[in-house]
Amino acid sequence: MAGPREERLADMVRGYLAAERRRKRVLEVRFPGAFGRAMAGGDLLPGPDARRGTQTFAQWLAAREAAREG
Repeated sequence: MAGPREERLADMVRGYLAAERRRKRVLEVRFPGAFGRAMAGGDLLPGPDARRGTQTFAQWLAAREAAREG
């Protein structure tokens, strides 16, 4: 799954919590082992030929909120 831009996981969690009106501290830590190295090195990002969505995570959160209110 890939969107139109690179996002930081901690920022996505912060955005989700804000949309849910929940105040929680989000600590950004590195995952251990091979997965953590791959994540930190950008190896988990989609390649140049990957199909990408057009909706950002913030836009998805806003649409989700609008659907819940309407």
